[in-house]
Amino acid sequence: MADLVPADLRGMAYGTYNAVLGVLDFPASLIAGVLWQGAFGWGGFGPSAPFYFGAAMALIAAVGMVFFRPARQPAAPA
Repeated sequence: MADLVPADLRGMAYGTYNAVLGVLDFPASLIAGVLWQGAFGWGGFGPSAPFYFGAAMALIAAVGMVFFRPARQPAAPA
């Protein structure tokens, strides 16, 4: 993170990053809990379900990173 932003904006960058992570922790925990224990009378899939879900999301992210890469910049002449 420190290499991506100017020195005078590092505090704001770290704060924004951690705020986004904090806000997204709640839905992640809610999804994991519903997959594990269920909700509204549904029994859920059990303790392994959140881990399989996380593995599936990681696989989708990896595939997305392979297929949606930014275009390469041509090398500068020497």
